[in-house]
Amino acid sequence: KKILKDSENSTHCYCWMDPLIKNIVVEKDKFRIFDFEQATIWDPAYDIGAFVAPWYIQYLKGNVGYEYIELFFEQYAKSMGKYRINKADIDGILERAMVYTHTTMLHISIGNDQWDMMDSEERSLIAKKATKFFDEKFAVMSG
Repeated sequence: KKILKDSENSTHCYCWMDPLIKNIVVEKDKFRIFDFEQATIWDPAYDIGAFVAPWYIQYLKGNVGYEYIELFFEQYAKSMGKYRINKADIDGILERAMVYTHTTMLHISIGNDQWDMMDSEERSLIAKKATKFFDEKFAVMSG
């Protein structure tokens, strides 16, 4: 309930809600997104979390360094600063984005094509990390 309440109380914006690689076209130094059938007005942290989740899974598997995720967050914060969004709001968005990153990983763990392609070791790693994240987050919230 707290996660949803935090998102409901956030500043909302247009969200894509479908960050699949097949919905992204890369052109030289920029990318374009499409497939807006799930688009809505919502907390920007959801879009960021869902977008970062596949990178985070690769980080957990040891395929990429965490600096890629940090760089994404830094660039996001920098671009939002250009639109005069204050630092506290940006920090809140990025904190909630990590919640949604782990929520997306749990969603994947329920079972879908992406989950089916992973071996049992990968599944276990993702489920344990996401569960640990929420156990720690809820322990702080209730403690």
